[in-house]
Amino acid sequence: MGAPRSFTLLLVVVTGILQMQVFGLLSKATNGRNFLHALGRDSRLESVGRGLARHDFSDMKEHDVILSKPLGIVLEESDEDEKGVIIAKIDPNGKAATTCKLERIDICKGDKILAVNGEDCTDFEFEDVMDRIVESPNEVTLSLGRPIGNVAVCWQNGVCVSCKPGEYYGNVAAEAMFQIEYSCRSGSCGTCEQAVSVDGGGVRYVRPCSTKVPKGPSLIVVLPTDRYG
Repeated sequence: MGAPRSFTLLLVVVTGILQMQVFGLLSKATNGRNFLHALGRDSRLESVGRGLARHDFSDMKEHDVILSKPLGIVLEESDEDEKGVIIAKIDPNGKAATTCKLERIDICKGDKILAVNGEDCTDFEFEDVMDRIVESPNEVTLSLGRPIGNVAVCWQNGVCVSCKPGEYYGNVAAEAMFQIEYSCRSGSCGTCEQAVSVDGGGVRYVRPCSTKVPKGPSLIVVLPTDRYG
């Protein structure tokens, strides 16, 4: 006996949503996107929680970045009690990530869109911000806001994530879609160890399964390492 029609229809709908997100056809946050994102998390991280703490944009610093289209970012509306639009995802193969690897431009997952080409978008709806970007010339100037005290953690795939101090590096890596190999999940074996440079200083080593992002620095860059190679 075949599967009930309702179950078959649900399976088709969910599969379709996931396929649309994989091929970049959905630009606004959906349950399908969130579900796909959850599947991408490393369930082996027993010592690491799920997701990053919510951003507080009541006190933030502003900066501009210039990108050529297609930008390689996904936008979504802020939470219900926070107007505006934020960067929900940076495609590791997109323009923002590849430009970041070459020039270290300051754009992070979690940044808020404050203006497009100088036009204030602080209180714009999602569709209005998208319209401004679509109508822009090839180069787009984005004014971005980032909470004061947040740390930009930039991974080797070119994706940077804005996070609060105290987040596990493993969680931040998952948000950046950067794959890390884990073994003990307790910080004792060193399998997951990564080399980082904090605010342009010397190299230090962290274990993402058990090490948290420190308070104080504004930029942490994860570097290639063959320490155990």
